[in-house]
Amino acid sequence: MPKIIFIPEEKEIIVEKGITLFEAAQLLEEVDYECCKLKPVCGKCKVSIIEGMENISESKTLEKEYMEAQGYLPFERLACLCRVKGDSIVEIDKS
Repeated sequence: MPKIIFIPEEKEIIVEKGITLFEAAQLLEEVDYECCKLKPVCGKCKVSIIEGMENISESKTLEKEYMEAQGYLPFERLACLCRVKGDSIVEIDKS
């Protein structure tokens, strides 16, 4: 089972493959808000994939369009749309 580490707090969680990064963060109480639930419109769940980008699902068209419009960097993603495939280190954008 994959291990996700959220930094800078260094909190880690072991999760089932296929869970979203947002769901994993909720389990650790790293986020205390709701997001748009798989529709990339709010951007509240922006994360930076520090390590393990290959262990996160690829972005689909909607997410790619949103990220491009918002000027996201290649390592920045929307946690509600990132499905876990393996170990990763993730930083949550808390701004």
